[in-house]
Amino acid sequence: MQNGHFISRKSRILRWDERNCRSQCYSCNCHFYGRQYVFALNLNKEYGYNIAEELLIESKKIIKQSDQDLLDLIDEYKEKVSLL
Repeated sequence: MQNGHFISRKSRILRWDERNCRSQCYSCNCHFYGRQYVFALNLNKEYGYNIAEELLIESKKIIKQSDQDLLDLIDEYKEKVSLL
């Protein structure tokens, strides 16, 4: 399994957004580009509204993350992993 992204990781604003990520098999994620259309349908079904369009609009925004922002993300995810 791999971490698949609905909107590519190139969109830094959504790279670590958990609404944009789901587990995917290697084949779907790499050979079929995440099966983006099916991914969007499933996201909309899961959240109950058109989140795929919301994420697409958000992906156009530009952010600049500081080193501290990234260190804070590391701490946040270390904490989440420790709770597993």
